[in-house]
Amino acid sequence: MWNNAVSNLIVGTAGHIDHGKTSLVRELTGVDLDRTPEEKKRGITINLGFTHLDVDERRISFIDMPGHEKLIRNMIAGASGIDAVLLCISATEGVMPQTVEHLHILNFLNIQHGIVALTMCDLADDELIEMAKLELEELFEGTFLEGAPILETAAGPNPKGAQDLLDALRQIPSHTPSRSSLPFRLPIDRVFIQQGFGSVVTGTGHHGSIKVGATVQAHPTTETFRIRTIHVHHDPKEEAFCGQRTALNLSGGNTEALTRGHVLVEPGLIDQSSILNVRLALLEDADLKDGMRIRLLTGSSEILAKIHIFNEDEDVLFAQIRTERPLIALPQDRFVLRRESPLETLGGGIVVDPWAQKARKKDYSKLTQTLKAFGQGDGMALLKEKGAQGLNIQAAQYFSNALLDSNEREQLNNCWTQAVVLDQKYYSPECATHLIQIVSDHLSEFHKLNPLRLGCSSKSLKEHLLPYLTPKAFAELIDLACSKNILSRQGQILYRSDFQIQLTAEQEKQAQTLLSKLLQAGLEGASSHSEDADEHLIGYLVTEGRILRIAQQLIHPHNMQLLLEKIREHFSKKNTLSPADFKELAQLSRKFAIPILEWLDAQGFTARSGNDRIVGKTGDLLQHKS
Repeated sequence: MWNNAVSNLIVGTAGHIDHGKTSLVRELTGVDLDRTPEEKKRGITINLGFTHLDVDERRISFIDMPGHEKLIRNMIAGASGIDAVLLCISATEGVMPQTVEHLHILNFLNIQHGIVALTMCDLADDELIEMAKLELEELFEGTFLEGAPILETAAGPNPKGAQDLLDALRQIPSHTPSRSSLPFRLPIDRVFIQQGFGSVVTGTGHHGSIKVGATVQAHPTTETFRIRTIHVHHDPKEEAFCGQRTALNLSGGNTEALTRGHVLVEPGLIDQSSILNVRLALLEDADLKDGMRIRLLTGSSEILAKIHIFNEDEDVLFAQIRTERPLIALPQDRFVLRRESPLETLGGGIVVDPWAQKARKKDYSKLTQTLKAFGQGDGMALLKEKGAQGLNIQAAQYFSNALLDSNEREQLNNCWTQAVVLDQKYYSPECATHLIQIVSDHLSEFHKLNPLRLGCSSKSLKEHLLPYLTPKAFAELIDLACSKNILSRQGQILYRSDFQIQLTAEQEKQAQTLLSKLLQAGLEGASSHSEDADEHLIGYLVTEGRILRIAQQLIHPHNMQLLLEKIREHFSKKNTLSPADFKELAQLSRKFAIPILEWLDAQGFTARSGNDRIVGKTGDLLQHKS
């Protein structure tokens, strides 16, 4: 009957302690959610309670959330995955502190639908009930509950309002899996052992979907588990979708390590983070200071952190939250901030960038403008702020897919198409240009200091100038620079496209003198250390192929070509070349013969076979410039 997320509704109860939340759920469903001995003894809800009710072929799941001020963490864990709230206020007591705090928290978590139950009406007269309604209407002004029906209810021996509640629940739209394209994520709010099954975790899927047999990781641990079975709103399923109340039977891994606050994700799909750039909304009396330690509550997790406020005295506040341990967060996640001690709610907000860089105080103003622009769909503003860090393409899609408005999503995706892609990361065109300029400027200086050297090795440039880029990203950056005719390359050597080695008349004269001397010297050549010629000039002639450098000797290519022709003729008659054969062909002593033999092997002209040589892979004669 209940095949997908459209047929399910998750309703959380909220309100002050002893305002009848659990009694009202019991009246609707027949299930008492205060089950533990401590809850029975104290008469209050401590842990989250779960039950369901089937109405008009729709399953309504209830999460009964505690109302005590010391149990706000449990309340937020339950509220983070609900579609609507059933806010309970006692007609005899009216608005109380946790009524107000719960309402603020629900606003921060972006709950958009709700029903207001005025409970214990059997204990109040008409005048008291009317006063309570007026008080609530004033409280709800400007909130998502403004204009919501306020229903008179009572539980116990004289029940009242159950049918009105059911009718109101029918009017609440079901959850729509608008973020199903994001990777699977389920904050765990309960862990227990089910006899005959083993370890079971429950929660509300925030994003994506998961199937039986899939592997999940329980963050922040490194433990992975296989999903043995899935139950959605108490029914067995092969797949669970975001927005559904889900129970997962896990196998493998250390299930004893699992606890509320852990988050199930598919391994490798979401990068963890400990620095979040956020948009803030604060309570009027919140005394939040820059650098203050706070408690960050998101999903079912509570993490200690420090907050750094970017701007003040503005309608929209931006800040950076730096957590004491990494967490799994995605763009548009909602959160609540509480004081470290005493435990008071300060505010809440939305995660703008879950993979931020540590901000310097001098950059706060600039970051404020960046986050404002990004909030208006300017993805390039975010890429410019990321700089050489870049933005992972997968993460960029998470930014887009987290947006509920299709026009905003399309606008952001259009921004990504204007980005430069380097090794699966987006960079702003300005950043790519800047990185190329770093390499180009270095080569300009190199060319001035080394006019006879073609350029620098690609590897050394990457290691010294852009070590933060991956090898693939650097290679693709150089490809881009070459396509723009800014840089050129010869093998692994990079140089500016407008650079060309030009010998002076004096240098050309020295070159010809050296070449003539080497031509006369035969295969013995001359020692590179004994020549008067500039080492840079010798290096240039070697690079150009006009001289061969073998070990410490310089040899004219023409002389080597003559030797290769003799070797080719030898191999036309015999299959092997012995050291004695080679010495006879080359007319060299062992001192000069061995380095040349090893060079021939290295070039592939010959190959070693025992003490002899055979024909190598290279059959062409050495080409040279005379």
